[in-house]
Amino acid sequence: MQIDGQFGRTLKPGQSDLLSLSFDTINSWNQVRKEVIVKTNDPNNSEVPLTCLAKVEAPFRGPPPRIKFGTIDPTSGPKEKTLTLTWLNKRPIHPKIVKPIPPGLDASIKEAFAGKHYRLNVQAKPPWPNGPIEEKLKVETGVKEMPVVDVRVHAEIPVRVQIKPQVFTFSGKTDRKESTHVRIKWLTKDKHKITRAECSDVKLKAKVSSKQDDQHIILTAPKGYDPPKKAVVVTMHTDDKTLRPLQIPVHFSKAPRQAPAKKEPDCED
Repeated sequence: MQIDGQFGRTLKPGQSDLLSLSFDTINSWNQVRKEVIVKTNDPNNSEVPLTCLAKVEAPFRGPPPRIKFGTIDPTSGPKEKTLTLTWLNKRPIHPKIVKPIPPGLDASIKEAFAGKHYRLNVQAKPPWPNGPIEEKLKVETGVKEMPVVDVRVHAEIPVRVQIKPQVFTFSGKTDRKESTHVRIKWLTKDKHKITRAECSDVKLKAKVSSKQDDQHIILTAPKGYDPPKKAVVVTMHTDDKTLRPLQIPVHFSKAPRQAPAKKEPDCED
């Protein structure tokens, strides 16, 4: 939400002024409520709450479209859901799915009744993520007032792998070799193993260590390593065919860690 006009206005006793607000109505349907806090130097009214109410004309009948798959067994195959979209505007549309489509999903949209009813078919397919699916499909309408509509896709999928800690943590630029690791624990009855791990930054070396049921990924930074500005992740591949490769972020602290300084010998005149 944006407040239009000048900030820091001065009002004398008895004076009034107009406050204009604007907000994005994309995916905001029907009744919309926005709260604004106006701060003043009045000791008795330092904060004045304002409520903005609006009614946004919905492009489709009903609440914002949402595909719910419920709980999916990770050992199962692809799942499909179909949602009927009823266009409320008088002008006909020719909707289409905006690409790229989120990973693990397939989607198509077909006209059921010319210019009015459309059937959106969504398929979720393995390999599954390590946890719930929370994605957005974008449907292009071709209408200027609302060119794109988001369709939320949700599914509950059990977590099968526990990663502790959830990130690799390094200091900043260091003048010595440094290593960090994460522990991998399988939460399923069938125990699997890591087949390989690779880092998006080739200067960092990822190594898999396995001892009985204990599995670790060790990440090593060379001496003098300078962290890049772009995000760095380690991708973990397993022998579980139902599980997508997992990405583990690499974090670099701001304060660089220096090697201990050598103590200078005392000198005598």
